[in-house]
Amino acid sequence: MNNILLDHNIEDYISSLEVNAATHELYEKNLHYFKDWAIRHYRRSFRDFKSATGFVRDYKRYLVERKEIKANVVNNYIAPIRGYLKYKYGYDVAIRCMRLPEYHLRDSLQKTQIRELYSQINIDVLKGKRDLSIFKLCVSCGLRSHELVNIKFSDMVNRNGRFVIYILGKGRRQKDEFVVPNQSAIDALSSYMSALRNKFVLGDDSYVFVSLSNHGAGHKITTRGVRYIVDKYLISAGLKGTGRYSTHSLRHSTANIAFDNGADIRVVKRLMRHKSLGTTQIYIDERERLENGAENLIDV
Repeated sequence: MNNILLDHNIEDYISSLEVNAATHELYEKNLHYFKDWAIRHYRRSFRDFKSATGFVRDYKRYLVERKEIKANVVNNYIAPIRGYLKYKYGYDVAIRCMRLPEYHLRDSLQKTQIRELYSQINIDVLKGKRDLSIFKLCVSCGLRSHELVNIKFSDMVNRNGRFVIYILGKGRRQKDEFVVPNQSAIDALSSYMSALRNKFVLGDDSYVFVSLSNHGAGHKITTRGVRYIVDKYLISAGLKGTGRYSTHSLRHSTANIAFDNGADIRVVKRLMRHKSLGTTQIYIDERERLENGAENLIDV
């Protein structure tokens, strides 16, 4: 069978998009995954629009039924394939995206639960200082995992008398967004960085959050590493399995705590760095659904 996707054509296509490094890596990964799947499952290459559409439809079915990948993630797999087929063959493959859920897939943590997580951390050691900093930055600023792991020392600056951290936001090509940590997060971060400098030689271009394992000590921590840290404390606090909690739950908690404390939707939109006000509205709709569900009106 002829290769459906040639490596150099994949690179040419992605380069033509002028996307940031993170998106480039994601598109490359997903296109190569599709290529490998097609080689394993087909003995022929597609030659026309109809067979190309069938390829993508079969692949989508494979992702959903065999790999059990969620709707929002399946859409991420399909989008670069549709773009590539249009770029290389001129095929405008009309594969319907999966319907996204109306509410969040991960639960928010209550303030008491977050404090319980903090209490599980041993802040007398470097690893504990790092972990507390991760939790407090994520909760106070609503950081995504990829935003957290890409923070460098040079990204932390004083702006108009406030300590701010410039981040590589979702879909951004450069660090042109910033967050303003609260004092509790700043204190935890200062304690961690002071201890970190005593162990490693660090410069402005060094990453703030690093692995402390024997194998990768001093190297930039990965998003998988962050998930492992969060899961570890969810388990030790007895929260794992009691709800749909994950690293992203920390970000959801940021928005809900802000709303609990009386923040306006536009303030929360800026805090969460949402592109659309509709994305922020999901939090309000979810809260309304839980607190005032129509089921309460059914009296029989």
